[in-house]
Amino acid sequence: MGDIRGARTVEELVPHLNWIEDLMKHYLLVHLPGCRKEEMEVGLAYPGYVTISEERIVNDKKCTYFGQALKLPENLDMKKVGQSFEDEILTLTFPKRTEEEEEEEENKNGNPSTTKKSLQEEKEKQKEVSNEQN
Repeated sequence: MGDIRGARTVEELVPHLNWIEDLMKHYLLVHLPGCRKEEMEVGLAYPGYVTISEERIVNDKKCTYFGQALKLPENLDMKKVGQSFEDEILTLTFPKRTEEEEEEEENKNGNPSTTKKSLQEEKEKQKEVSNEQN
Protein backbone atom coordinates (compact mmCIF):
# COMPACT_ATOMS: atom_id res chain seq x y z
CA MET A 1 0.00 0.00 0.00
CA GLY A 2 2.96 2.31 -0.65
CA ASP A 3 2.59 5.70 -2.25
CA ILE A 4 4.58 6.38 -5.44
CA ARG A 5 5.11 10.02 -4.34
CA GLY A 6 7.02 8.87 -1.27
CA ALA A 7 4.40 9.80 1.34
CA ARG A 8 3.99 7.66 4.44
CA THR A 9 1.34 5.00 4.67
CA VAL A 10 -0.96 5.58 7.63
CA GLU A 11 -2.24 2.54 9.48
CA GLU A 12 -5.21 3.06 11.80
CA LEU A 13 -4.97 1.02 14.98
CA VAL A 14 -7.97 -0.49 16.72
CA PRO A 15 -6.82 -1.22 20.27
CA HIS A 16 -8.61 -3.48 22.71
CA LEU A 17 -10.78 -1.45 25.15
CA ASN A 18 -12.20 -2.78 28.38
CA TRP A 19 -14.55 -1.07 30.87
CA ILE A 20 -14.48 -2.37 34.44
CA GLU A 21 -16.72 -1.15 37.26
CA ASP A 22 -16.68 -1.65 41.00
CA LEU A 23 -18.65 0.00 43.80
CA MET A 24 -16.47 3.11 43.88
CA LYS A 25 -15.06 3.60 40.37
CA HIS A 26 -15.22 2.95 36.64
CA TYR A 27 -11.98 1.94 34.91
CA LEU A 28 -11.15 2.16 31.22
CA LEU A 29 -8.24 -0.02 30.10
CA VAL A 30 -6.81 0.54 26.62
CA HIS A 31 -4.10 -1.75 25.21
CA LEU A 32 -1.75 0.33 23.04
CA PRO A 33 1.04 -2.00 21.84
CA GLY A 34 4.28 -0.23 21.02
CA CYS A 35 3.00 3.12 22.27
CA ARG A 36 5.03 5.45 24.47
CA LYS A 37 3.44 7.82 26.98
CA GLU A 38 4.66 10.92 25.12
CA GLU A 39 2.90 9.74 21.92
CA MET A 40 -0.58 9.67 23.40
CA GLU A 41 -3.12 12.33 24.30
CA VAL A 42 -6.04 11.93 26.67
CA GLY A 43 -8.63 14.63 27.18
CA LEU A 44 -12.15 15.57 28.11
CA ALA A 45 -13.02 17.37 24.90
CA TYR A 46 -16.72 17.87 25.52
CA PRO A 47 -19.07 16.98 28.39
CA GLY A 48 -19.64 13.29 28.90
CA TYR A 49 -16.84 12.03 26.64
CA VAL A 50 -13.17 11.15 26.99
CA THR A 51 -10.92 11.31 23.94
CA ILE A 52 -7.84 9.17 23.44
CA SER A 53 -5.45 9.51 20.53
CA GLU A 54 -2.01 8.22 19.66
CA GLU A 55 0.16 8.76 16.61
CA ARG A 56 3.66 7.50 15.95
CA ILE A 57 6.10 7.19 13.12
CA VAL A 58 7.10 3.57 12.63
CA ASN A 59 9.65 4.21 9.86
CA ASP A 60 10.21 6.48 6.83
CA LYS A 61 7.28 4.91 5.01
CA LYS A 62 4.76 4.15 7.75
CA CYS A 63 3.01 5.78 10.69
CA THR A 64 0.22 4.49 12.91
CA TYR A 65 -2.75 6.34 14.35
CA PHE A 66 -5.49 5.73 16.87
CA GLY A 67 -8.21 8.15 17.89
CA GLN A 68 -11.50 7.61 19.65
CA ALA A 69 -14.09 9.48 21.72
CA LEU A 70 -15.85 7.33 24.30
CA LYS A 71 -19.07 8.16 26.13
CA LEU A 72 -18.71 8.16 29.89
CA PRO A 73 -21.21 7.02 32.52
CA GLU A 74 -23.13 9.91 34.07
CA ASN A 75 -22.39 9.46 37.77
CA LEU A 76 -18.67 10.36 37.68
CA ASP A 77 -16.63 12.79 39.74
CA MET A 78 -14.73 14.44 36.89
CA LYS A 79 -12.54 16.41 39.33
CA LYS A 80 -10.80 13.22 40.45
CA VAL A 81 -10.03 11.37 37.20
CA GLY A 82 -6.83 9.34 37.34
CA GLN A 83 -4.51 8.14 34.58
CA SER A 84 -1.62 5.70 34.41
CA PHE A 85 0.31 4.04 31.59
CA GLU A 86 2.23 0.85 32.26
CA ASP A 87 3.16 -2.19 30.15
CA GLU A 88 1.38 -0.76 27.07
CA ILE A 89 -1.90 -0.40 29.03
CA LEU A 90 -3.49 3.00 29.53
CA THR A 91 -5.71 2.94 32.62
CA LEU A 92 -8.17 5.77 33.21
CA THR A 93 -9.87 5.80 36.61
CA PHE A 94 -13.20 7.60 37.03
CA PRO A 95 -14.44 7.77 40.64
CA LYS A 96 -18.20 7.62 41.06
CA ARG A 97 -19.93 10.55 42.73
CA THR A 98 -21.50 9.93 46.11
CA GLU A 99 -25.23 10.50 46.53
CA GLU A 100 -24.45 13.79 48.28
CA GLU A 101 -22.26 14.94 45.38
CA GLU A 102 -24.97 14.01 42.87
CA GLU A 103 -27.56 15.99 44.86
CA GLU A 104 -25.20 18.96 45.03
CA GLU A 105 -24.68 18.80 41.25
CA GLU A 106 -28.44 18.60 40.68
CA ASN A 107 -28.98 21.63 42.90
CA LYS A 108 -26.28 23.59 41.03
CA ASN A 109 -28.00 22.81 37.75
CA GLY A 110 -31.39 23.88 39.08
CA ASN A 111 -32.82 20.38 39.18
CA PRO A 112 -34.91 19.41 42.19
CA SER A 113 -33.19 17.06 44.60
CA THR A 114 -35.01 13.88 45.55
CA THR A 115 -33.13 12.68 48.59
CA LYS A 116 -34.42 9.88 50.78
CA LYS A 117 -34.99 12.39 53.57
CA SER A 118 -36.97 14.85 51.43
CA LEU A 119 -38.94 11.97 49.93
CA GLN A 120 -39.82 10.73 53.41
CA GLU A 121 -40.83 14.26 54.47
CA GLU A 122 -43.05 14.55 51.41
CA LYS A 123 -44.74 11.24 52.22
CA GLU A 124 -45.41 12.41 55.78
CA LYS A 125 -46.94 15.66 54.51
CA GLN A 126 -49.18 13.68 52.17
CA LYS A 127 -50.34 11.52 55.10
CA GLU A 128 -51.13 14.63 57.17
CA VAL A 129 -53.13 16.19 54.35
CA SER A 130 -54.97 12.92 53.81
CA ASN A 131 -55.78 12.61 57.55
CA GLU A 132 -57.04 16.21 57.72
CA GLN A 133 -59.39 15.60 54.82
CA ASN A 134 -60.92 12.53 56.51
